[in-house]
Amino acid sequence: MRRLVAPFLVLVATVVAAWLLPATWVAAERSAQVLAWLAGTWLLVRFLDVTLWHGLLERRTGSAPPRLLTDLLAALLFVAVALLILAEVFDLPLTHIVTTSSVLVAVIGFALRDMLASLFAGIALNVEKPYSIGDWIEVAPGKVGRVVEVGWLTTRLVTKEKVGVVVPNAHLATQNFENYGHRGQLFRSQVTLTLDHQLRPARVERVLLAAVRGVPEVGTAGPGPDLKIVSFDGGGVTWQVRFWLDDYDRLQEMRYAVQRSLLQHLHQAGIALPYTKVDLFHARMPERDLDTRRHRDRVLGRSELFRKLAAEELARLAADTTERRYSSGDVVVRQGAEDRSLFVVLEGVLDVQVEAEDGGSRSVNRLTPGSMFGEFALLTGAPRSATVRAAAPAVLLEITEEAIAPVLKRCPELAEELSRVLAERQALTRDSANRPPNRSERRGEQDRLLDRIRALFGI
Repeated sequence: MRRLVAPFLVLVATVVAAWLLPATWVAAERSAQVLAWLAGTWLLVRFLDVTLWHGLLERRTGSAPPRLLTDLLAALLFVAVALLILAEVFDLPLTHIVTTSSVLVAVIGFALRDMLASLFAGIALNVEKPYSIGDWIEVAPGKVGRVVEVGWLTTRLVTKEKVGVVVPNAHLATQNFENYGHRGQLFRSQVTLTLDHQLRPARVERVLLAAVRGVPEVGTAGPGPDLKIVSFDGGGVTWQVRFWLDDYDRLQEMRYAVQRSLLQHLHQAGIALPYTKVDLFHARMPERDLDTRRHRDRVLGRSELFRKLAAEELARLAADTTERRYSSGDVVVRQGAEDRSLFVVLEGVLDVQVEAEDGGSRSVNRLTPGSMFGEFALLTGAPRSATVRAAAPAVLLEITEEAIAPVLKRCPELAEELSRVLAERQALTRDSANRPPNRSERRGEQDRLLDRIRALFGI
């Protein structure tokens, strides 16, 4: 109510002055009357603002009315009072004033028709509120910005490149625009890619969905990712990978993360993206899709453990591996188990979980295609240190003790390489626990691991 004090005091002062001034002081008396009328209007506008706009309406609707609307009503009230002042204080005929002002308003309105259209569009936008400060809206194809101000005539945006864009309200009121909301509101984006006709749909779905779920900020947002076939043409089958985001400001960053994950998963699965070309062959057409059943040696050769193994030994080891398929949620290995085998991730995503002190479990890592786990259990006989669970349908290669033992006996130098890799991985684990590795300790650990491998496999 303190906002009413100033206009009330001005009104009282001007009314008293108009009443006390002598009748002969015509100019001073009229000035006092004009000030009294204006002070009364000022008081009325403040009273409506306090009791109606920010009082009754705000309590009932939960939000204040648009400032643009209240300012316009206040301006109309002052115009009406100005007409009354001309009629009552200066004794001018009201009909002449209205006629003259009507013609003047018509001329001004015609000259300012575009501005008035934006003005009333601004009123409509403030009343309906199709967007708010902080929302990301697309006012034209490729022109997206965050709303920073909604004015009488224009709406101001700031693009991702920090460029300001001024959009007339009349344009927003008459044209379609897309509202992506603000941070925390979900919206869906997509990435389109073309793959070969020969690929089985089930395999494509498994690889692509696992790739999207492998991006933490995307895989868990909203209802989850899904796929859609867009078209079939000479270049292949066009797939649309759709996923949910909750912050448009990070759209480009998240799209890049999804595209990068897609390329990684496709590469590890041996799936090549088609491209426009003309191939002339005088022999059998080479395969563009890596078949893991016939090329397991190539898959194993990509891993850190076996990359220095000779091609002949890789082929022998690959022949003794077994392909395992798991559905989402299946447990591959369980913490504390004493089974001895190593797994290479071909397709899918897996969660690594360890038991917590409260009896539950917590996720400590996520395995993607190309990853390997279980090497300590296989090579040293140690119990499983974590539980590995499929977060999406997955395909793995299993290497058992029976498969690797002949290779170690034929290639004793492989044991030294394996012990070195295992020691380096243990050193990295100490790094993550803020325990810097010591060179002598690392060498000693490598020697201990080598002795365990030789003793376990009888080398």
